[in-house]
Amino acid sequence: MPSLQTTCSVGIITDKIGRNNYHVSALKAIYFGIRMGEEQKDLILNYFEKSNVQFYQMELIKGTYKLTYRAN
Repeated sequence: MPSLQTTCSVGIITDKIGRNNYHVSALKAIYFGIRMGEEQKDLILNYFEKSNVQFYQMELIKGTYKLTYRAN
């Protein structure tokens, strides 16, 4: 995958502490942040286009600091 110039966060829920290796098929969903650029999203969408990964776009709820998401 091409390197991205923005900050990326990856979170995987597991019962093991520390760094873990995992198979890419274990990835179920990607949530795009509210400030992530379209170019970076397109890179990720293209990379996973033949996978079963679900994509979601995070959005601010107007007038609050709360976040919601919608299917991308």
